[in-house]
Amino acid sequence: MNLTTVSKTELLDRTRLLVERERCITSEILWHLFEIERRRLFAEQGFPSLFEYCTRQLKYSGSAAYRRISAMRLLKEVPEMEIKINSGELSVTTASQLQSFFIAARREENKVFSPAEKRELIEKVQGKSTRDCAKILTAISPRAIPVETERVLTPKQTEIRFVADDELLAVFARFRELAACQLGGASDYASLFKVMGKTALAKLEVAGKKGATGTKDLVGIKESVANKELVVLPAQEVRCGTTKVPGKGAFSRYLRKKVKEQVWARDSGQCSYVDRDSKRRCSGRYGLEFDHRLPFALGGDTSVENLWLLCRAHNQYYAVKSFGDKKMGQYILRAG
Repeated sequence: MNLTTVSKTELLDRTRLLVERERCITSEILWHLFEIERRRLFAEQGFPSLFEYCTRQLKYSGSAAYRRISAMRLLKEVPEMEIKINSGELSVTTASQLQSFFIAARREENKVFSPAEKRELIEKVQGKSTRDCAKILTAISPRAIPVETERVLTPKQTEIRFVADDELLAVFARFRELAACQLGGASDYASLFKVMGKTALAKLEVAGKKGATGTKDLVGIKESVANKELVVLPAQEVRCGTTKVPGKGAFSRYLRKKVKEQVWARDSGQCSYVDRDSKRRCSGRYGLEFDHRLPFALGGDTSVENLWLLCRAHNQYYAVKSFGDKKMGQYILRAG
């Protein structure tokens, strides 16, 4: 596109119109992301989360994807915010900043903002810079302002900053004493975190091979505790293919250690979902759960052949597919 021959007035007018169109497109994108999340289409496409879908499929950077998802979740609760985004009174960055603040306030101070309070706060920060917005939010709830930052320095280096309390500093000091040999005299935090991470990761990987976080069909759940182990039974106990375990009831969903190890090894410690069209396998390795291919509530057994590893998103995806969104809505808590 050659703009050198365009007059000054036309260039400025066209730029203004393009920016206005960009804002409208931005709000449309947020609503599209909302619908993709509502239908769980990211899971159907083989992604463990909406964030993964945005970064890997839509090619957003991590920070851009985070901002849009956060803004979308606030827009979902305060739909009239769309007008402010379209007019330029509220940016996606500020909307994301607000949503992060609301989540942190709930986590740090158990403070839950009502929709009316959120609208009022949106009015206060509209048109403000990121810094001015942070000042307003800090005055309301100092502990709810994120104190962590992450900044890419080079393709192989990232700067991470956070605030450590006395308890965490004590943990660092004690680990430094116990891991003196592994640290080899190094006293910097980067070396400390690397050794801490490798030590914890080695233990978690061993534990992971012994079994994932659990097995949940997310339907008709009834829980009881026996011998300090959780036993989950379906609402309608079915006799087909169940496993008898002494002391755990005739129709327990208890999984034997050997079965867990075989399933974990077969699935390589990764979510087993594969998109039918693209053949893309889900890359999820976080919070994996043992799931029944034929749901336990429908007669599925606890054999190696009927079990597979799924991430939470795909466990929920199959639960909805088997029992319907209406029935599963009371068990599945959507983010935001």
